[in-house]
This record gives sequence, structure tokens and C-alpha cells, in this order.
Amino acid sequence: MKKKMSNKHKMIAYVLNQDPDFDYPMKKIAGLMDVSQSTISTSIKEIKYQMQINDLRKELKKAKALIPAELRKEEPIIINTTYELNDNN
Repeated sequence: MKKKMSNKHKMIAYVLNQDPDFDYPMKKIAGLMDVSQSTISTSIKEIKYQMQINDLRKELKKAKALIPAELRKEEPIIINTTYELNDNN
């Protein structure tokens, strides 16, 4: 049976590998956690994606705050742009 890593363990693996104070190789972390190196690699990628999503949510919240309240409730303006390709080069 494959061993699943909890989010806590994934975050620990991320810190051990990415933090310059630790800089543990994935293979060593895998040995400590009794999982494969590929599991550690995947876990670190997942944490990076979660952090990126969190950062994007924060940016979106800031951007929404810049939009005046009266405009937030209106229907979005959809701009339909078409481009013509000219094959007469």
C-alpha cells in the first residue's frame, strides 16, 4: 500500500528542500519520511502550486478593491475583437 503524505508533511518536505537554511536533497527527505523521491518531488510541486494560487487570490482581492462599488455590480463589458489574416504578403 502506498503511503499518503499529509499537507503538514508536504509542507515540511517543502521547507526542508527549499529553505536555504536546510537545503536537504529530496532523496534524503524521502528516506526520512519513508516515501519515494518522486512522492517528495510531487509534494513540493503541490505546495508551490498552493502558494501560487494563494498569491493570485490575494492579487485578485486587491484588484477587486480598486474597482468602484457601483461598477462591481454591473454586467461585465465583453469586447469582441476579430482579426483578419491577410494572405497577400
